[in-house]
Amino acid sequence: MTEAAGEFIVILTPVRTGLVVEGPLPEEMPVLAAHLAWLEQMAADGHLVLAGRTQEASPTTFGIVILRAEGIEQAQAYARQDPAVAGGLMHIQVRPFRIAVRGA
Repeated sequence: MTEAAGEFIVILTPVRTGLVVEGPLPEEMPVLAAHLAWLEQMAADGHLVLAGRTQEASPTTFGIVILRAEGIEQAQAYARQDPAVAGGLMHIQVRPFRIAVRGA
């Protein structure tokens, strides 16, 4: 069954725990810069609702991105385009999501 258009949550977890525990390696820095630029472009294009990450430097750290998409396949395609995912720094899980309450 294909999910309908709406919002989807992307859960990002680092492939290498050291990325968040010790910090990025020099060769990872350009990929992370491209990741941020991609998020900003997705926001400018109207596909990104929000993005952020937990702030502890631990193996349980994760990020979330909430995207608007025409269906889960499109949301997965967007998430795979993220340079941090395409560059092998992050794993993703994509799930349908519904914002029930919006704050200010």
